[in-house]
Amino acid sequence: MFVILHRHIIIYCVGIIIFSQTPQAMTFLSASSAHVLATLLSLHDSESFPRREFRLKFKIKEDEINQRYNSYDSHMALHKDIVRRRPVQLDIGPVFSERPRYQCLIGRDNLERVGRELIFDVDLKDYDDVRHCACVQRQQGLRVCRDCWPIAMAAAKIIEFLLREKFGFIHTVYFFSGSKGIHCWVLDEDAFTMPDSARRAISNYFKIFCNPNSWSEVHETKCFAMQACFHSLMTPMFTEILGNGFFDARTEVVRNAIAEVVNSNSGCDFKFPILDSGWDSASTWERYRMAIQKQCANFKAVLRTIVFRFIFPRIDYSVTETVQHLIRAPLTPHSATGLYCVPLRLESIDSFNAANVPSLQATENLKVYENMLLEMLTPPWNKVYVCAQCTKNVKDVYDTPPEALLFTETDFHDHTKQHGKQFDPEVVVFSMYMKNLIPKASNLNIKRAFMQLCMNS
Repeated sequence: MFVILHRHIIIYCVGIIIFSQTPQAMTFLSASSAHVLATLLSLHDSESFPRREFRLKFKIKEDEINQRYNSYDSHMALHKDIVRRRPVQLDIGPVFSERPRYQCLIGRDNLERVGRELIFDVDLKDYDDVRHCACVQRQQGLRVCRDCWPIAMAAAKIIEFLLREKFGFIHTVYFFSGSKGIHCWVLDEDAFTMPDSARRAISNYFKIFCNPNSWSEVHETKCFAMQACFHSLMTPMFTEILGNGFFDARTEVVRNAIAEVVNSNSGCDFKFPILDSGWDSASTWERYRMAIQKQCANFKAVLRTIVFRFIFPRIDYSVTETVQHLIRAPLTPHSATGLYCVPLRLESIDSFNAANVPSLQATENLKVYENMLLEMLTPPWNKVYVCAQCTKNVKDVYDTPPEALLFTETDFHDHTKQHGKQFDPEVVVFSMYMKNLIPKASNLNIKRAFMQLCMNS
């Protein structure tokens, strides 16, 4: 134990001696950003923040030093330590049963992981087999460009659809990673306390491809379970992205990916049709589709697999499957690019531009993202109301049509007037009834109606 403690003391002292309080250190994690981060990390338990693990990464010349099991009593303590020691990266770990910084005294084996948010990490570098943008051509894989952002956009929308429709999660927040991907945080309380076995089951649901090293074959049973997502979301997005020219069907990268899928799933040697030099990407894909239909007996399965290969989320399964895996802290910069990890609004993710993201050299609009994240942390059930008078008159709430129970704020004002009452704050208190009713509701119609109201409110 003395050796371990001695090693940590050396690392701690090196950090103090080498680094000084510079303007860059002050902006790495400002006091206001630390406050928002603490709000995010203690969403379900206000007393859990001191038991949250943080990893600090230092860079000394060419060497990197990672120090795990840091913890702080408050967000100001975190901010002051960051300013004093100047790490190049801050990562988030799980909440423990005790303060992890005392792991040398109480023994690491006595630290029990209580929980962590369910997180999905999508890295665009995993799509290099279908990307043909400047990021790949110039081998500048650290940043995302406007051309390859549609992949991240599609991944986020598909993850959101599956999390809501298949798993019933309600409260999600998305972040730009600061480099070349996105992070999805599921903030539902049930997700936070979920054991690793359940996390692995959810991760396994997203393992649609038969071979983890190849994207040419998919599990048919899993594809069947995703039919709603495929027809209502994936196919239109694939067609739109092709029409916009990102997946340019005329490029060699896309042609090779299509040929690999066709040959692997049909057993035939696919022959591309002769193309007119003046055709755009959408017209070219239409000719490919007709050729596949003509040359492959199982052309429907082949076309479906092509869509999955190009836009289905390729998540980092290790991040999702265990609570012990670390993830970059929101509102902190990426160690390689200097760009901040900032929240994304799913409804406007199409127009996101990484060039406008705050960096260590320009933090003027970072406050905008802090306020945006605070707004996103409001539990969605606080945006949907239930009438206290109606619930008293309902014998079995689960058999009642959802529209008779759930209201947006505007509709709730009008509805309460039907009972001869004006809008009364004491009545709104009953909206917290939703917190207990909806996440555990056995009637899926009520749950889906609730989630729809959340998205529209």
